[in-house]
Amino acid sequence: MSEKPIQEQFRKYVNPLKIPDGHCASCAFNTYLLLMGYIKPAEAEAFEPGGAPFKKFGDWFYKKFMLDTENNVILSFSVTSTKNQTIKDFEEFVSSEILNNTKPGEAVIICLDEGTHWYNAYHSPDKKVIFIDSQTGIEFNVYGSFLYDDTTIKVIIPKEEVIKEYLADVLPKIKETQKLMYQPKGGKKMRKQKKRKTNKKKIIKKKTKKHRRL
Repeated sequence: MSEKPIQEQFRKYVNPLKIPDGHCASCAFNTYLLLMGYIKPAEAEAFEPGGAPFKKFGDWFYKKFMLDTENNVILSFSVTSTKNQTIKDFEEFVSSEILNNTKPGEAVIICLDEGTHWYNAYHSPDKKVIFIDSQTGIEFNVYGSFLYDDTTIKVIIPKEEVIKEYLADVLPKIKETQKLMYQPKGGKKMRKQKKRKTNKKKIIKKKTKKHRRL
């Protein structure tokens, strides 16, 4: 990892609008890219729910990347909670499994209960696991204050060639969609504002002339 931002800043980079729900997969994927040095903090903002850019990302992430994890990831394993286990105990259990299956400096993407929620973990150089939920600002997240029996966390690491393909082919098309969405609307708004200002000036001149006649 080339640049590791301070943990408290992940939400600021990835979810600056503090959107509470709906784009956790985009947040988790961008956080992974940021942790592993594929993108810079200024490029890390996740796609907002709704709209064409978000749909394009979702089509790639869910229909191509996640549907073929056998060929798209280098690591995939699941950890399931046991009866009467506390959230803290489960966190320690998941942490130990991540430490056993990854190397220092590696980040992972976490899928909670088949896609209920997505976030990340990072195996730090001092051999500790840091959980990062850049959408909510929470660290280890089971999507509630209570741990249900058989809560399952899936841990994955994408292949490097898959990430490079995304950055080279998928992301540029998403960015192009964003440009098409926002540029025309801005132009129309500017023209309307100028027209209103002109009309306002004409009204003021007419009133002035009428006052002079009186």
